[in-house]
Amino acid sequence: MRPDRHYHQDTFKVSGKQVSPSEIEDTLREHPSRFITDVAVAGVKGERLSSELVPRAWVVLSDTGKGQGIEAALAALDEWARSRLSKHKWLRGGLQVVDEVSDLYVGKSMTSSVDVYV
Repeated sequence: MRPDRHYHQDTFKVSGKQVSPSEIEDTLREHPSRFITDVAVAGVKGERLSSELVPRAWVVLSDTGKGQGIEAALAALDEWARSRLSKHKWLRGGLQVVDEVSDLYVGKSMTSSVDVYV
């Protein structure tokens, strides 16, 4: 992973408040167990309103994350993010494991993913 790599779109609004994908990405990267090697965050359509966007993270698990187990690693990452971010920045769109985060990512659905969501 290149530490300077951020896959973010411009900020988006959740409940009228600005959300910076790079802030959420940085928070997930800082997890002390280092469960991920790469991450991308973007706004996806929420369930409450058709125009609402909510944060979703696509993550590439490290060997440590895989060893922890996919569901356990994603649950730990979600708990970590909730404990450090404002409620409107919580990953209400979920976390999804992918094989790689494409440099062309922003605003497109991720491919070659494992269908596990938290």
